[in-house]
Amino acid sequence: MKKVKAALTQCSKTTFGNIVQEIEALEDVIRCMRYSLRHNPPLTTGKDFIEFKLT
Repeated sequence: MKKVKAALTQCSKTTFGNIVQEIEALEDVIRCMRYSLRHNPPLTTGKDFIEFKLT
């Protein structure tokens, strides 16, 4: 059973990467965007703001 778990864990990391790290990084992006929106409201639409931040 331990070998199956190890194999599945490795397969998951190979296929999807480090999900926890990806989620944390995206949460940081969201925090930064929320802060920026609160303190510097955009003069354009939200879509324009998101495209600006992602490029």
